[in-house]
Order: sequence, then structure tokens, then C-alpha cells
Amino acid sequence: MNAGIERAFRQLNIEYDILYYQQTDWEQDPVFEEMVQKQLKNNIYAAVFSVNFAPIVSKVCQQYGIEYISWVYDSPMHIRDNSMMKNSCNKIYMFDWGQTQEYQKQGIIMEHLPLAVDPEVFNLRINNNAVNEYSSQISMVGKLYKTDYPIYTNPLSNNIKQLLNDMIVKQRDMYNNCFIPEFLTDELLKTINEEYITAGLDFRIEKRELEYMMLCETTNRERIIILSLLANHFDTHLYTTEKIPISNLNIHGPVDYYKQMPYIFKLSKINMNISLKAIRTGIPLRCVDVLGCGGFLLSNYQEELVQDFIVGNECEVYGSFEEMYDKANYYIKHDDIRKRIAKNGLERVKKSFTFRDRIHKMFVHLI
Repeated sequence: MNAGIERAFRQLNIEYDILYYQQTDWEQDPVFEEMVQKQLKNNIYAAVFSVNFAPIVSKVCQQYGIEYISWVYDSPMHIRDNSMMKNSCNKIYMFDWGQTQEYQKQGIIMEHLPLAVDPEVFNLRINNNAVNEYSSQISMVGKLYKTDYPIYTNPLSNNIKQLLNDMIVKQRDMYNNCFIPEFLTDELLKTINEEYITAGLDFRIEKRELEYMMLCETTNRERIIILSLLANHFDTHLYTTEKIPISNLNIHGPVDYYKQMPYIFKLSKINMNISLKAIRTGIPLRCVDVLGCGGFLLSNYQEELVQDFIVGNECEVYGSFEEMYDKANYYIKHDDIRKRIAKNGLERVKKSFTFRDRIHKMFVHLI
């Protein structure tokens, strides 16, 4: 998102400095904390901004009395302790309305703000080399979310294993309700941790850890099923950091976000979005990126996607494996309709999903 955000800052005449640092621990990092302190001590700023919420940045901004604006696109946020999210310096924006409501229930002040795309950033010139390298019937860019779920569940009793597996199977086929977090009750967590002790393990799992692992496992299984199905019938390509043996699937390594990914989205007849199950209602970044590149988007059902886009005219969605296959088969055979939908989707994000509008909303009180 960086390039689009910086272009929006310049368009709105917002002066800014960049402090770059790759965090490995979001909550305990003395080196990064000192860097932020030094930056704020030696300069005068109206606000600090980051993509995703960084507790350390919030802590330092609270100390210096400087407003901290963050825009969250991760789901879920990889933060163990939410206490810093209640600092008075914060203005937190979340792309997912469902998660926004959950945080608000915890007393955290947060606003809903969908993600954005800057089509100019992705406006690469199509050449013969790109056509030859990236053209396909169906493609997906993203990881498979392979987990250590089998390792963590292996010590558990067959009854608990079956219970957890049933949750995953039911969640895999459900697109309008993320129920696993509610089903992981304190009583169930207590039983699981007692079984770890019985198995002779000095280990305890927290609810958020198990919840995230199960949602990733659910997503992994769903993606493997869908890619296997598609690869058996269409020229299907996966661009990922992970290796997985799926017959007939063309597997490639990771691609550069700005130099290669736009070609894939432009030159694939169908671009798949299979959302991480942790996303409650929001439109994933992958969706707006595909549309911003002028690509045709076929996504699983997401509540905000069907609210903000005209399905069948600006993008397509599915609510089952069967519907997904039928729509993929249909649009591969109907180029004119598919291209029209892709064009309409591009025009929609140009109008309603711009970084300029999003940044203006977050910074209007400072401009």
C-alpha cells in the first residue's frame, strides 16, 4: 500500500518523512522504540501514521503527546496485548467492519475504513514478454496458510480432535459467518490444556493462538480443494512462497508487488480471491488490487464486497465450490462479458476506492 499512500500524501500536499524498520516483535523492541523516540524528539510533527497498528509507536506517541493514526489491513492483528490500543493518542481505522465492531465491544475506539488502490501505480505497459510469461486462464497470488495444526492436535484425545475438525469442515463451507472464535469456549480451552498436561507436555495454548491456527487451517484446506478442482479443468497458476504437490497446477515462486503482480492480474482471464477466514466482512487487499489492475475478480462471498460492488457487473462472487466452478467455466468461455465486468470493476475502484479519499478522511482535521 505504500506507493499509493505516498502518492495521496503528495496529492493532498501533506509533507511527510519515512521511518523504515522491519519489526520482528510488535510489542517489545527497544531498538525500534528508541528510533521512534529520537525521530519525534528531533522533529516537529502533527501526527505519526502507519499501515497496521504498532503498539510501540502508540506508546511513544502517547509519551510525546502526538496523534497516532493507523490503518489496519491485517486480519487478525498480530498483537497479544490490546492495552496500547486504548491510548488517547490513537486514531485507528480498520478495513473490516465485523472486526471493527468486535474491537469496539472491548472499549477500543476504532473506525471502519475500507482499503484502497491506485491504478496508476499498477499501470504497466503490456509487452510480448509479459504476455508470454503471465497469461493464463486462472491464477491466484498468495500463500496457502499451511499450519502446524496436526502437530498441536496430535496429543489430544480423539473426541477433541473430532470436535475441532468438525468446526474446521463446517467453517470451510461457510462464507457469511466466522463462528470458530465463538465455539472456542473457555471450557473447551481448559479441556485442551488439561489434555496437554496429561500427555506430559509443559505447554498451554491461548484462545487467540488456537483460533488463528484453526482459521488458517480452514483457509489452507479450502484453497487446496479449490486449486485442485480448477487445475484439473483449466490452465491454473499459483504464485506463492510455499510448495505443495497439486497435480496439473502450475506453481511459481513469489512475485514483486509492483513489477510483476500487475501483469498477472491483467493477463489472467480469472483472478481468484479466497479470503483468509479470519476476515469477517471486509474486502481483502487482494480484491481491490486485482480490480485496480483491470483484472477480472472471482471471489468468495464477502459481505462488504457484495455491498460495495455490483456482482455480475463489476466482479463475481461464489458461495460454494460448485458455484465457483460453474462461474469460472462460464467466464472463461465468454470473453466479452468477462472483459466488460473487469472494465467496470476498474472504473468502480477509480471512483470509490482511492487512496486520496481514504487519506483525506484520516487527515482532514490536520490539513
